[in-house]
Amino acid sequence: MIKNNQKTTWIIDTVLFGGLICAFFMDETSLPFHQWLGAAVGILSNYHLIAHGRWVKAVLRRFFDKSFERERLYFMIDLLMAIGFTAILSTGIVMSTWLNLDLADYSVWKKFHVLSSIITLMVCLVKIGMHWKWVVKTTRKFRIKPTTANPQLESARIPVVSTEVAGRREFLKMMGIVCAASILAGMKAINELNNEKSANLSVSTVYEDTSQKQTISDSGNQSTSDIALSEPSNNTVSQSSDTNAIYDVENGFSVTCQALCQKSCSFPGHCRRYIDTNGNGRCDNGECI
Repeated sequence: MIKNNQKTTWIIDTVLFGGLICAFFMDETSLPFHQWLGAAVGILSNYHLIAHGRWVKAVLRRFFDKSFERERLYFMIDLLMAIGFTAILSTGIVMSTWLNLDLADYSVWKKFHVLSSIITLMVCLVKIGMHWKWVVKTTRKFRIKPTTANPQLESARIPVVSTEVAGRREFLKMMGIVCAASILAGMKAINELNNEKSANLSVSTVYEDTSQKQTISDSGNQSTSDIALSEPSNNTVSQSSDTNAIYDVENGFSVTCQALCQKSCSFPGHCRRYIDTNGNGRCDNGECI
């Protein structure tokens, strides 16, 4: 059991940041794990705030004191993080399969959820950079101490490097890893937003084509020679095996078949939008039906 409060805080913050990074890779971890991980990150963020309650009260008492400029800046960063984690947790619960709510516009909720995650991640990076000395100092406490009979002889073998220079090197190494993970997570989130945007455009296109079909069918003012573009067939709608075009023989025009989702998911339960009405084992939103 770790008795040092600084070590405990370091472990909680590391787990909190690592959980936030992992939450960006939902496709690799599955939706159920993503939801449980999000709930755990939300609980840890609340615990972090409660654990530093005395510091928060102290800053609030002297918030406008000129001598508290640094503490005031730290407080604002922590406040942004608290708002960000609250937004992530609340929107995640609303969209979760636990509640399974019938949302009027799911894409808006998802966009806000992803953007909140990206902004919160950026604020976390700023916080790590501001507290780099504490991070390096606390990290050193986890190192294994020399086990030789003569510690002075062991230390004599180590090249003499100033504490500040060594600390900066350790910080740069750590930030390199943290920034690389954050960039990958951010790119994953941005790609997710682009896929969602493409899916929404596909839905709009299909709806517009359907509306045009209904308008032409109801008007009845066009001649048969203008709309009979092919010979009659027993099937009113045919689909080409080589292309994604669906041709309506009765009304005489073609509609481009576009998938409503680019993932073509075949794993039930990994997506709250999964539906398989034709029973082929793949999501209907990712195929032309």
